[in-house]
Amino acid sequence: MDLKKAFFWYQKVVESGNAEAMFILAIFYENGKGIEMNLKKALFWYQKAAASGHADAMKAVESGNAKAMFILAIFYENGKGIEMNLEKAFFWCQKSAESGYAVAMNNLASLYRIGKGTEIDLEKTFFWCQKTAESGNAIAMFNLALAAESGDTDAMNDLALFYENGEGTEMDLEKAFYWHRFLKMY
Repeated sequence: MDLKKAFFWYQKVVESGNAEAMFILAIFYENGKGIEMNLKKALFWYQKAAASGHADAMKAVESGNAKAMFILAIFYENGKGIEMNLEKAFFWCQKSAESGYAVAMNNLASLYRIGKGTEIDLEKTFFWCQKTAESGNAIAMFNLALAAESGDTDAMNDLALFYENGEGTEMDLEKAFYWHRFLKMY
């Protein structure tokens, strides 16, 4: 069997949106059969196949690759290459965040804050913002600071402790003191 020709024809079939062909392209890229191995492209095609409902591809995504899950969430959120589905976007973002992917944690906090794909839940917004900040994500620290500045006493306390202990940011006793003092006013 001429693998290069097979690859060529699977690429043609993919253009029609065939999930099985997407899955097979992913295998080609993953194994480097007939083409040069390219794990990034393999992941892309596994995700496209999973988003198109291919059961084996969905298992590949669910196997625990947090970044793959997050990329799939973004595909669903933006309707990029697949039909937009905010509930599925939320689902995959949450799975990715629970697997420890900081970018997904931050995005999940935003989804809870604005109720995109789920109900608005400010407690969970704060929880995920805090988890992201603990991982050292600068955007999450900014979001936490916004919450603190808007009067959220839990956020004020956490910011004070983060600055005091150097968690998720550089230790800054002046900022820690500021947030402790500000918290006492509430």
